[in-house]
Amino acid sequence: MTIRIGSSCVKSPSMCMGKVAEVRTYLDGYNNSNFINAVDYCIKNQIYLIVNLCTHDGKTGHYPTNSEWINFVGQKVNEVISKGATKLNTRFTISNEPMKFLSKEQYANLINLAYQVINGRFSVGAGNEEFNLSASKGNMYIYILEERENGRCGFDILDLHIQTSCTDEDDCIYWTNMAHDWSVDYNIPLDCTEANYVDVATQSGYNTLLMQLANAERIGCQNFCMVFMNLDYSAFPFDVSKWNRLAFKVNGVTRSPYWNDYKNLMEIKAPQPNIPEERTQDGMILPSTKLNSTGYLTQWVEEVLIILGYDVVKVDGIFSSSDVVWLSKFQSDMKNKYPDLPIVIDGVCGRQGYFYLNDEIADSILRDKYWRKLNCYASPVK
Repeated sequence: MTIRIGSSCVKSPSMCMGKVAEVRTYLDGYNNSNFINAVDYCIKNQIYLIVNLCTHDGKTGHYPTNSEWINFVGQKVNEVISKGATKLNTRFTISNEPMKFLSKEQYANLINLAYQVINGRFSVGAGNEEFNLSASKGNMYIYILEERENGRCGFDILDLHIQTSCTDEDDCIYWTNMAHDWSVDYNIPLDCTEANYVDVATQSGYNTLLMQLANAERIGCQNFCMVFMNLDYSAFPFDVSKWNRLAFKVNGVTRSPYWNDYKNLMEIKAPQPNIPEERTQDGMILPSTKLNSTGYLTQWVEEVLIILGYDVVKVDGIFSSSDVVWLSKFQSDMKNKYPDLPIVIDGVCGRQGYFYLNDEIADSILRDKYWRKLNCYASPVK
């Protein structure tokens, strides 16, 4: 499967390396001057953007009022949209390592408030915590998942830190297996917004990073962001030299002999294209699926509707009146979820409709599988 590999803890454009970047912005204003420049760099250079809305700067922080937080979230959403962010090239996540400063109840409230502002425009992730710390602070991951299940905490993706809890292979397998169980039990996709806490200039450290990557890929993460691919001293108001060992580069100078290997791995693993905005020029032949349509594409639509929870009676490659009803229900649900999308509720699957159906598959492995099927069925090559 494909997985984007890139940077976490990004605070300046020079730290935006790889195919994805988790860029942080802070409620208290810390380092926000570089935030919008990093956003702009990612969008212009086709680097998938994960915007992390943080309540604290890693040193200090406070619990905001509801109105203070809502205003901050709205401001940042408008800022990234002004730079060309869309649902295809950008998503959000809520707060880095929240258990250092917040209770799990406070965190769930901030997630839910942010979701009310962002939902429909971008996908939203939550979590972003070390497994051990989450467990010791009242099982935060389980708590927010249960709050989501009960309709009290909205978010779309469970974001993981496959990091200091996962430097040993047995521990990494244990925690990532647990995360996979959460994904299945609560029907939510997983992602990795921060990885690595070892020296990537050593063979053992580099192997640990690859082990973490393999486990993130195994459980279906679409992105894998590691700390400080390039550590830019100028982006911090304090001495960060203690973090040199975590980075492939420091101030743009390569320090790890494994950098070229990792750079090649990023290219090999990345989806093509990395940002799926070129789909309308993909060369696929995609006739509309509508009443009485037959064939593989029709069967594909039926199968995906079942995956998405619609009660299609029979998968036979013949688009029945019942299938039209369920496709119309999907279109109506999408219109309610994403009111800005130009969706017509007509029970006909046009070119963009295939992409909407595929993108709504929560399980990344299934999503990739059906994307490959669609490419095969719609290929112009006979």
